[in-house]
Amino acid sequence: AAARQRQVRAAHAARVGRHEDDLAYALTLSGLAVSRQTDCGPYHLDITLHERAVAVEVETQYGWALRTRRKRIEQILNAGWRVLYVCARTGFRLRPVTEQVIAFAEATGGDGSVGGQYGMVDGHGKPYTPRGNHFHQFTRVPGF
Repeated sequence: AAARQRQVRAAHAARVGRHEDDLAYALTLSGLAVSRQTDCGPYHLDITLHERAVAVEVETQYGWALRTRRKRIEQILNAGWRVLYVCARTGFRLRPVTEQVIAFAEATGGDGSVGGQYGMVDGHGKPYTPRGNHFHQFTRVPGF
């Protein structure tokens, strides 16, 4: 079982995007304790800030089916994480995105009342709502 887990992690690591690497490095330089590819049920969270129970998911492709995305966010939120989606399909600016991740962690990390909530920013760090957003059943962090 351990060997299979290592194979799965290695295969997944091969698909990790450059933006994830850059963002994780920038967050580390900012003094945050960062983990990568954290297990959450059947999913691997791109970047996690365990001390604040914050997960960061970086989307760079249009390939996610709506049902898969909704199921994934539900699983992650139900596991107690706060999730910030970075929709970097049309570009990525490291500094403003890093600043937004830090702001999201500060806004949600110390207050149990915001557990299980999510936020979305685009690749330029601006709040983002995709067309046909079907996350209405989940609570969004104001400003994200």
